[in-house]
Amino acid sequence: MAGAVIVGVGGLVLVMAAVAQARDGAALRTRRGGRGPAGPAVLRASLLGLSLVAVVIIGVLTVFPQFVVWTLSALIWLVVAVLILAD
Repeated sequence: MAGAVIVGVGGLVLVMAAVAQARDGAALRTRRGGRGPAGPAVLRASLLGLSLVAVVIIGVLTVFPQFVVWTLSALIWLVVAVLILAD
């Protein structure tokens, strides 16, 4: 259960970062005369991210062995740390 919570929270943080990146990218394209509003890009990024997090959490709670769960949680939080340091 603890591994699922750690993976879930890290996954939600990564989804929020992906949604922000999609919003910023769509806004830049719109300002440069590109495609339409940012709403569809943000919706697509959020739905894809949340569905991926849901599948991973279901896998963590049911079929993944412990070393995979802790490796996955460490990788997720390392990516979050890199994103924080890069920003």
